[in-house]
Amino acid sequence: MPKKRMNWAQVRHAIDSGLTGDKVAWPDPAAAPLGTDEEAGGFTTPEEDIAASFTTREDDRDRSAQDGDRR
Repeated sequence: MPKKRMNWAQVRHAIDSGLTGDKVAWPDPAAAPLGTDEEAGGFTTPEEDIAASFTTREDDRDRSAQDGDRR
């Protein structure tokens, strides 16, 4: 079976959309977008490695407000 392929823009979209389950669906500003360091150094991360690093959280914790965010 072929490995799944992803690029950093797809991973960033999934994170900002809340698909990873670790934050609310809202974009975060990035000082250096994912993959920028590799690009500046003249390297690229293989798409299979990017896909392998992509994970989702599937637990039942409520992330609507973290302890420090409650007011």
